[in-house]
Amino acid sequence: TNYHEIRNLVVSSLPANVDLSIAKTVSSLTVAPGNTVTYTLTVVNLGPNPTTATNAPITDTVPSQLTGVTWTCSGTGGATCGAASGSGNINTTATLPFNGVATYTVTGTVNPSTTVGTKIANTASISAPSGLTDYNTTNNTSTATTTVTSGNVNISGTIFNDNGAVTAHNGIMDGGETGATATAIGNTYYVTRGCSRLPAAKCSKRLRSTSR
Repeated sequence: TNYHEIRNLVVSSLPANVDLSIAKTVSSLTVAPGNTVTYTLTVVNLGPNPTTATNAPITDTVPSQLTGVTWTCSGTGGATCGAASGSGNINTTATLPFNGVATYTVTGTVNPSTTVGTKIANTASISAPSGLTDYNTTNNTSTATTTVTSGNVNISGTIFNDNGAVTAHNGIMDGGETGATATAIGNTYYVTRGCSRLPAAKCSKRLRSTSR
């Protein structure tokens, strides 16, 4: 039989394991220049150990195409926010007990000079605080993307149903034709604006539109 004597043994606490998760969504997949876009950022401590992640670092760098960015934070399930609100980039912390959730709402305006077709990608991340180990880092970052589009096009002028008894479909409001409300899907309507100097055929060809 062998006997071994061990002296001056020091046992340090092993890091506790947690699974911190982050998910980001965007209010719309498309946005027009000058319009507002809102991101929702949700962070949660998935456990499974009942360990509280105290002051877990959270970052979110604002895309360069957004201006006037502000954000707020609220906690549920015992979670608390290191800061309740702020502006610009998010560089803060949250304290997350097991199943605790912190929700960030980020709002900004797309720069009016942003080129149509630009894809705005916004990425946020969370990491384990000192003393804890996140055993699943695949859910520590999340990205939401929205595409800049031209937005709605407004056409002003006189709308009428070009079905007059005298000459129909000539692009001119005549023959008893009156203003119409484009509510009947499938009907053809015409917008007259600046057509007085154009031949009727060209006016009709250039300006007619089908209601949707």
